[in-house]
Amino acid sequence: MPDAQLIVNRNRPPLVSALLPGVTFTQHTFGNATALAAASAHDVLAHTSQVANQHVMGWGTQNPWPTQPLTASEMLWASLDARVEHMRAAGQQIILTLCFRPLQLFARLLPN
Repeated sequence: MPDAQLIVNRNRPPLVSALLPGVTFTQHTFGNATALAAASAHDVLAHTSQVANQHVMGWGTQNPWPTQPLTASEMLWASLDARVEHMRAAGQQIILTLCFRPLQLFARLLPN
């Protein structure tokens, strides 16, 4: 059996992982938390997750247009705005996921 030969190239940099740990928020995230518990969770997430995903429509924040088509001034953005502000304050990369097809975004695709 031939001898094995190991060659180490010290001029090549070591491999570095590109993994970004993250968290997904749901409608229950911080829902009934006390101010102290929410602040503690915010601190933990700010130091452990670099990416934050928030679902919109379905099981994320409050639906901006719950059942019927609304005008732009009637949309309910407060819960999404608060969650995005939380993610910004934690320094996380923000990802928004649409869980359902909002009528206002795709109304032209529907048959008359």
